[in-house]
Amino acid sequence: MAITNESIINKMLHELENAKAKKDRDDAVREHIRAVRSLCDLILDQSSDVTSKQPTASNEQELKAMMGSLEFPQASPKQTSIQKQSTIDHGEANGKSLFDF
Repeated sequence: MAITNESIINKMLHELENAKAKKDRDDAVREHIRAVRSLCDLILDQSSDVTSKQPTASNEQELKAMMGSLEFPQASPKQTSIQKQSTIDHGEANGKSLFDF
């Protein structure tokens, strides 16, 4: 049995009415507002589950914008030869890694 949004909203209204009735007690008001927040999260989680199962073009565009381009430009031959020439020979060093002894 699924919980309907209408029943969740009715529970929210009930919690808000209780908070309003106990407006003089801050701790009681906070507890009712926390309950409302939890109920809001319940509805939002249900709707995000539905939208996450159905990717849209805008979601894909947002993902591409966040991730950036996955294509990396190729290094030009001129840059590669410059990098090879700039290596320094350190006597007992065996490679480019810091851990090569």
